[in-house]
Amino acid sequence: MRLPIPHLGLPHPHLDRAALTDARTIKALFAEFVGTMFFQLLAGTVARGPIETAASYAAIMYLTFTLSGGHLNPAVSLAGAGTGHIDIVRGLLYAVMQILGAIVGAVLQRRPHSR
Repeated sequence: MRLPIPHLGLPHPHLDRAALTDARTIKALFAEFVGTMFFQLLAGTVARGPIETAASYAAIMYLTFTLSGGHLNPAVSLAGAGTGHIDIVRGLLYAVMQILGAIVGAVLQRRPHSR
């Protein structure tokens, strides 16, 4: 049984070939990449405790919600795809972008700072 999801202006949950190159889909993928990258940077550098980490996650989720749904976690994206809330292709693309964003965030976090 598929739960009704109110229309929030998000990209349609079912992708076809034309939707893969749609500007809204590209924005959603970019939002997942950048959001996960920023969370990796914030959680690793600024946020030192659970309250700061949760606050940074909530802020980034709030900023990306209207573009992509604010998943920011491959487990959330794949669970949404598995339960039919988003298309499987979209779920896999989100997960790939989130993993790449986390890798880039970790690399930027580890980059030596010049003094």
